[in-house]
Amino acid sequence: MSAIAYITESMGYTGTLEPGDVLVIDCDEQTVIRTPAGEPPSNATRYFTGTFPLLGVGANSLVWKDGGETPDLEFEIKHKPRYL
Repeated sequence: MSAIAYITESMGYTGTLEPGDVLVIDCDEQTVIRTPAGEPPSNATRYFTGTFPLLGVGANSLVWKDGGETPDLEFEIKHKPRYL
């Protein structure tokens, strides 16, 4: 008999995003940076909720829940090992 355990971690962003904004949640560096279109990047960590997940090597998934709207979004996930 074998068992599989799944641990779900959640994180969120409660700030406002405008068209053209770029939001980078860096789990390795534990930072949140928002870059409004045509403006310099700024620290947006105060709008972050939850925990920065430690991504493991292999399959990771990102689920976007948007409340029924159809946003124009692109997600890119990069991973590098984080050693504690």
